[in-house]
Amino acid sequence: MPADRIDTPAPPRLWALAAALGLALVAVTAIGLWQLRRDAVAGQARELSVLSLAVTDEIGRGLQEVDEGLAVLRVELGDGRLSLQGADAGRRLRTRADLLPLVQSLWVVDRHGTVLAASLAAPPPPLASFEPALAR
Repeated sequence: MPADRIDTPAPPRLWALAAALGLALVAVTAIGLWQLRRDAVAGQARELSVLSLAVTDEIGRGLQEVDEGLAVLRVELGDGRLSLQGADAGRRLRTRADLLPLVQSLWVVDRHGTVLAASLAAPPPPLASFEPALAR
């Protein structure tokens, strides 16, 4: 008598089991995605740390080279090996600026801020911008 059979709804326990399996699948997926996100963020943080160290090291070396180059320039000016007179003074300073990393232009000024020679025709920046912040 299969025709007399009436389809009955699935027992509530079966629905509860399906819902529990669905929630478990959602939870496992969420935990897996959270772990992947955490690993990606940690990897990016490591890469940024290495990049930061490399940039800091490069800037430190560049500033050290600029400091040494300016010390040599000071000695050349003091010994008279670098003349600030004549039409070639700007070219000589431009050559020295090109040899120094992180330097785009050079100005030689006296104690009063008067430009004695420049590597380019632009006016120098305000001298107060070179003073330490605590000295102001």
